[in-house]
Amino acid sequence: MTNTLIIIPAYNEQDVIIKTMEQIIAFTDKHDFDYVVIDDGSKDKTRELLQQHQINYISHSTNLGIGEPFKTGIEYGLEKGYTKFINFDADGQHSLDSLHTLVEYGDYDYVVGSRYIEAKKPFTVRTFGSRVLSLAIKFKTGRTIADPTSGLLLINNLEFAKYYISQASNRPEPSIYPKIVKKFKVKEVQVQMENRVGGSSYFNPYNSIHFMLEQLFLIVLKG
Repeated sequence: MTNTLIIIPAYNEQDVIIKTMEQIIAFTDKHDFDYVVIDDGSKDKTRELLQQHQINYISHSTNLGIGEPFKTGIEYGLEKGYTKFINFDADGQHSLDSLHTLVEYGDYDYVVGSRYIEAKKPFTVRTFGSRVLSLAIKFKTGRTIADPTSGLLLINNLEFAKYYISQASNRPEPSIYPKIVKKFKVKEVQVQMENRVGGSSYFNPYNSIHFMLEQLFLIVLKG
C-alpha cells in the first residue's frame, strides 16, 4: 500500500473536475500515490459527475469553506493508514510535476509549493494581500514565506497532521505559520502554477479582503 494520499478539494467544479481527475487517476496508476476528492457541499453537478465516473470521493452536506476539505481528507487518510498528505486543487492550477517536487523534500514536516521562490511576485491588486500576509509572518517569526496563500501543500509528519486537523479555524493557512515554524521543519519550494481553468473561486473581492484581514489578525495577535 502507498503511504501518500492526494486530497483534492472541490467546490462547484463541474466544468473541470473530470479533466482534473482523469489526469490524477492516470498519474496515480503509474506512481505510488492514492487519491480522494472532497466535495465541499457543491451546488452544481460536481458530486453527480464524481458518482457517474466512479471516482473515490467524500461529500460535505454543506459548504464548510477553505481548509476544511483538506482536514477531512487527512482524517480519512489517517484512518486508512496513510502517512503523507498532499493538498491538490481541482481547478487546474496545480501541475502533476509539482507532486514529485514536493515529495523530494522528505526530511521536512510541511512542504509548500510556491509561485515566488525563483519567480518575482508581481505588484498587482491580486497579490497585495499576499504581500501583506508575508510581511506579517516575517514580522512575527523572522521567517520569509513568499507565497503564504498557496494551496499546494504536503504534510509529511503524523504529529503535524494531527496538529493541523486540530486547529479550530477552517482556514489554517497562512495564519498557521507563526504556530509551526519553530516546532516543525517547514520548506517552501518553487513550483509551476497555472491560472484557474474552470469552476468558481472563493476569492471574490469581498471574500479576498475579509480573508486578508482575518488572517492578518490571527497572525499578528493570535500567532
